[in-house]
Amino acid sequence: MPGIAGIVDFRADSIQMDQNIRRMAKILNHTSPSAEEIYILNHAALAAVRIENYPYHNLIAQNEQIALVFWGYLGNHEELGENLDLSPMNREGIPAGDLLLQVYSDAGANGFCDLNGRYVIALWDKKEKSLKLITDRYGFCKLYYWVSSTRILFSSEYKAIIWHKEFPKKIDEQGIADFMALGFSAEDRTFFSHVKLLSPATVATFNTDGDFSVRRYWDYSFHTDDDPVFPEQYYVDKFAEILTIATKRQIDSANQICLPLSGGLDSRTLAGILNKIDYQGKVKTVSYGNPYCYDVVYGKRIAEKIGFDHSYVPIESTYLKDFTERFVWLMEGTVNCLNAHMLLTYPFIEKNNLDIVMTGFLGDTISGSGSFLKGIEGERNDEVIIKIQYDLFADIMKENDLAVYMKQDLYENVRGKTFEAMRSQYYRCPSRSKYFRTRYFNIHERQRRYTSFNLYVFDFVAVATSPFLDRDFVDFILHVPPVLMLDRNLYKKMIIRHLPKVASAPYNKTKLPLNASWIRKGLHWRWESLNRNSLIRATIGRRYAKMNDNYLNSGVAAREGSRQFVIKHIRDNSFLSEYFKMDRVHQLLDEHMSGKKDEYGKVTALLTLSLWHKLFVENEKPTFE
Repeated sequence: MPGIAGIVDFRADSIQMDQNIRRMAKILNHTSPSAEEIYILNHAALAAVRIENYPYHNLIAQNEQIALVFWGYLGNHEELGENLDLSPMNREGIPAGDLLLQVYSDAGANGFCDLNGRYVIALWDKKEKSLKLITDRYGFCKLYYWVSSTRILFSSEYKAIIWHKEFPKKIDEQGIADFMALGFSAEDRTFFSHVKLLSPATVATFNTDGDFSVRRYWDYSFHTDDDPVFPEQYYVDKFAEILTIATKRQIDSANQICLPLSGGLDSRTLAGILNKIDYQGKVKTVSYGNPYCYDVVYGKRIAEKIGFDHSYVPIESTYLKDFTERFVWLMEGTVNCLNAHMLLTYPFIEKNNLDIVMTGFLGDTISGSGSFLKGIEGERNDEVIIKIQYDLFADIMKENDLAVYMKQDLYENVRGKTFEAMRSQYYRCPSRSKYFRTRYFNIHERQRRYTSFNLYVFDFVAVATSPFLDRDFVDFILHVPPVLMLDRNLYKKMIIRHLPKVASAPYNKTKLPLNASWIRKGLHWRWESLNRNSLIRATIGRRYAKMNDNYLNSGVAAREGSRQFVIKHIRDNSFLSEYFKMDRVHQLLDEHMSGKKDEYGKVTALLTLSLWHKLFVENEKPTFE
């Protein structure tokens, strides 16, 4: 992955530092074409790796006191230049590293805390012999680290850390348990006990005494009873205005944009905004899945409504066999390999020379996602709410599943701790509102540790953006009164009012246009009723009956095209046998493969762990290279 790497070692000589940082940069540089920048300093070394079409250059900069390395995307580059009193010409041409070095000279590390974007920054103070690591507000650029009393290694990918001959490859049992329950490791955990993920909105410091300290500089702010309340129409219009500005910040007319389109709200909103602002660059939309899934059918209709060129990428039943190992290598096991289909978009992006992938990541989550409110309406007991929410989040294995499948002694060590991680986040939320507390874990943990793969997977081939991450939009939307946000009502009204073209295409949750009349809704209800009749479904409703929301066609993927690949890497796997009761695992596998049960999430989670161990612990060479 493009990103940064670095090492501070108070015992290593300059030759060792040079060898180590070059090895780290080489490991990061597995995307072609790309470029490296490396600085070797006294006791410290910094590196940056970027893809060829990355918008910034000179990611490393230094003066007499400070050396700095940066990677990420800034939405307020121009604003920073204005604040530093740079001329328009200098603002446009100044390298990113030099610009941020001037920010630090003016305001210190605090100057980085209000940047608008997703980024990671490392600062080496030559005089003080201290290192600072800084993450953006939301933590949507990863930075891993391994620290000891005399040394720290950090990198955007932990594969650039674990090669070190002194690195202890001890596996974190709790990280494994988190993953099997939630689909990701919670808090700062990874599968390695000694590799941690730096938290969002953090300034971490490592100095000559070997002390490693962490300071949180920001947290989410939510609507309160003291906030002014405006008419609903104000929020509808403001929603459109701020998101449009955010979209413009992330593009220019020279960009060639890839816009993945589904039948949901987020991607159609971005398509509608690009159309409304009459964007002059190239936009190519793409949908992927089985040909009858809503995302493919409705994604195509949205593109037709606004006249964007549209392509379809099928997800074949062999996608696990063909792409899972590479996906696990790229994501380092942090994401369930059932999402390996995302790599199918790479040839499309490269063939069309697209330099930006604009995603709708985080949109529905912060704009009123209703799925995580299920079951809590009217509930006043916090502990009951937490339990309901945990059961929704633990969508791979519930607590009783962990007890069934994990070895007894290991399960006793991790029992209830994943739930406690969620519980602690609930009470850590800066808002006392139960509505916002139920969403805090989702935003702070699930979106950061799991769903953000929708950004990271594209970082390898293009500039990955999401206007919904814009600082101004996040600040606005989280201060909208909750009553307007339920079931994404405000979001839908914004699309209907400001983006009528895309509002007229069907929405995958209802199969109706967002602006459907009551008459059409009634006719649709009648048609749905008729389609329950087997004769209707077999005749005039045949095509409609084929439509579905299973875009992965998950049952077929594991049972047919990738069957032997899945069985090979799970059945009698020596690593899995250390943590799981293999008789139960074999039963699970057999029941899924026979079609008796649908255990796709559990099967692919086990497959992910198996391949992760093969690649990162056994150091087996990837077969895709």
